Amino acid sequence: KGASAYERSQLIDEVRFTNMPEVATVRIFTLNGTLIKTINKSGPESYLKWDLATDNSLPIASGIYLIHVDVPGVGEKVLKFAAVKKRTQLNTF
Repeated sequence: KGASAYERSQLIDEVRFTNMPEVATVRIFTLNGTLIKTINKSGPESYLKWDLATDNSLPIASGIYLIHVDVPGVGEKVLKFAAVKKRTQLNTF
């Protein structure tokens, strides 16, 4: 299990993109090229949070995703991201 100093709780799904400029657009794609999330950043904070949900507020599945970061006037970068989701306990009734 990976962990980060940014984690507030093990129950919250969240990824934080750090060292971000004031203006940027982050697009998250599945490996087959389907756009699932677009996040626009415009502000002085140096990070951007993603709740591991799609634009339709559906949680993402475990798997590999492509992250496209576009910074106007600077350039673009494509990253790979792996998500391993927690197993849901359904026997807690």
